[in-house]
Amino acid sequence: MKQIKTEVIINCNIEKVWHILMNFNEYPKWNSFIKHIQRSENNKLEVRTIN
Repeated sequence: MKQIKTEVIINCNIEKVWHILMNFNEYPKWNSFIKHIQRSENNKLEVRTIN
């Protein structure tokens, strides 16, 4: 399995950041390498990226 790990400090309140991160429909608008993201039935994230 491929993995990507990164870390960044975001100077914002946690509620706003969490809201943005959980809004999967908007990911392709602000994260150009993610084309699709959703939570599967077994509660895991399914992510499609560009190659």
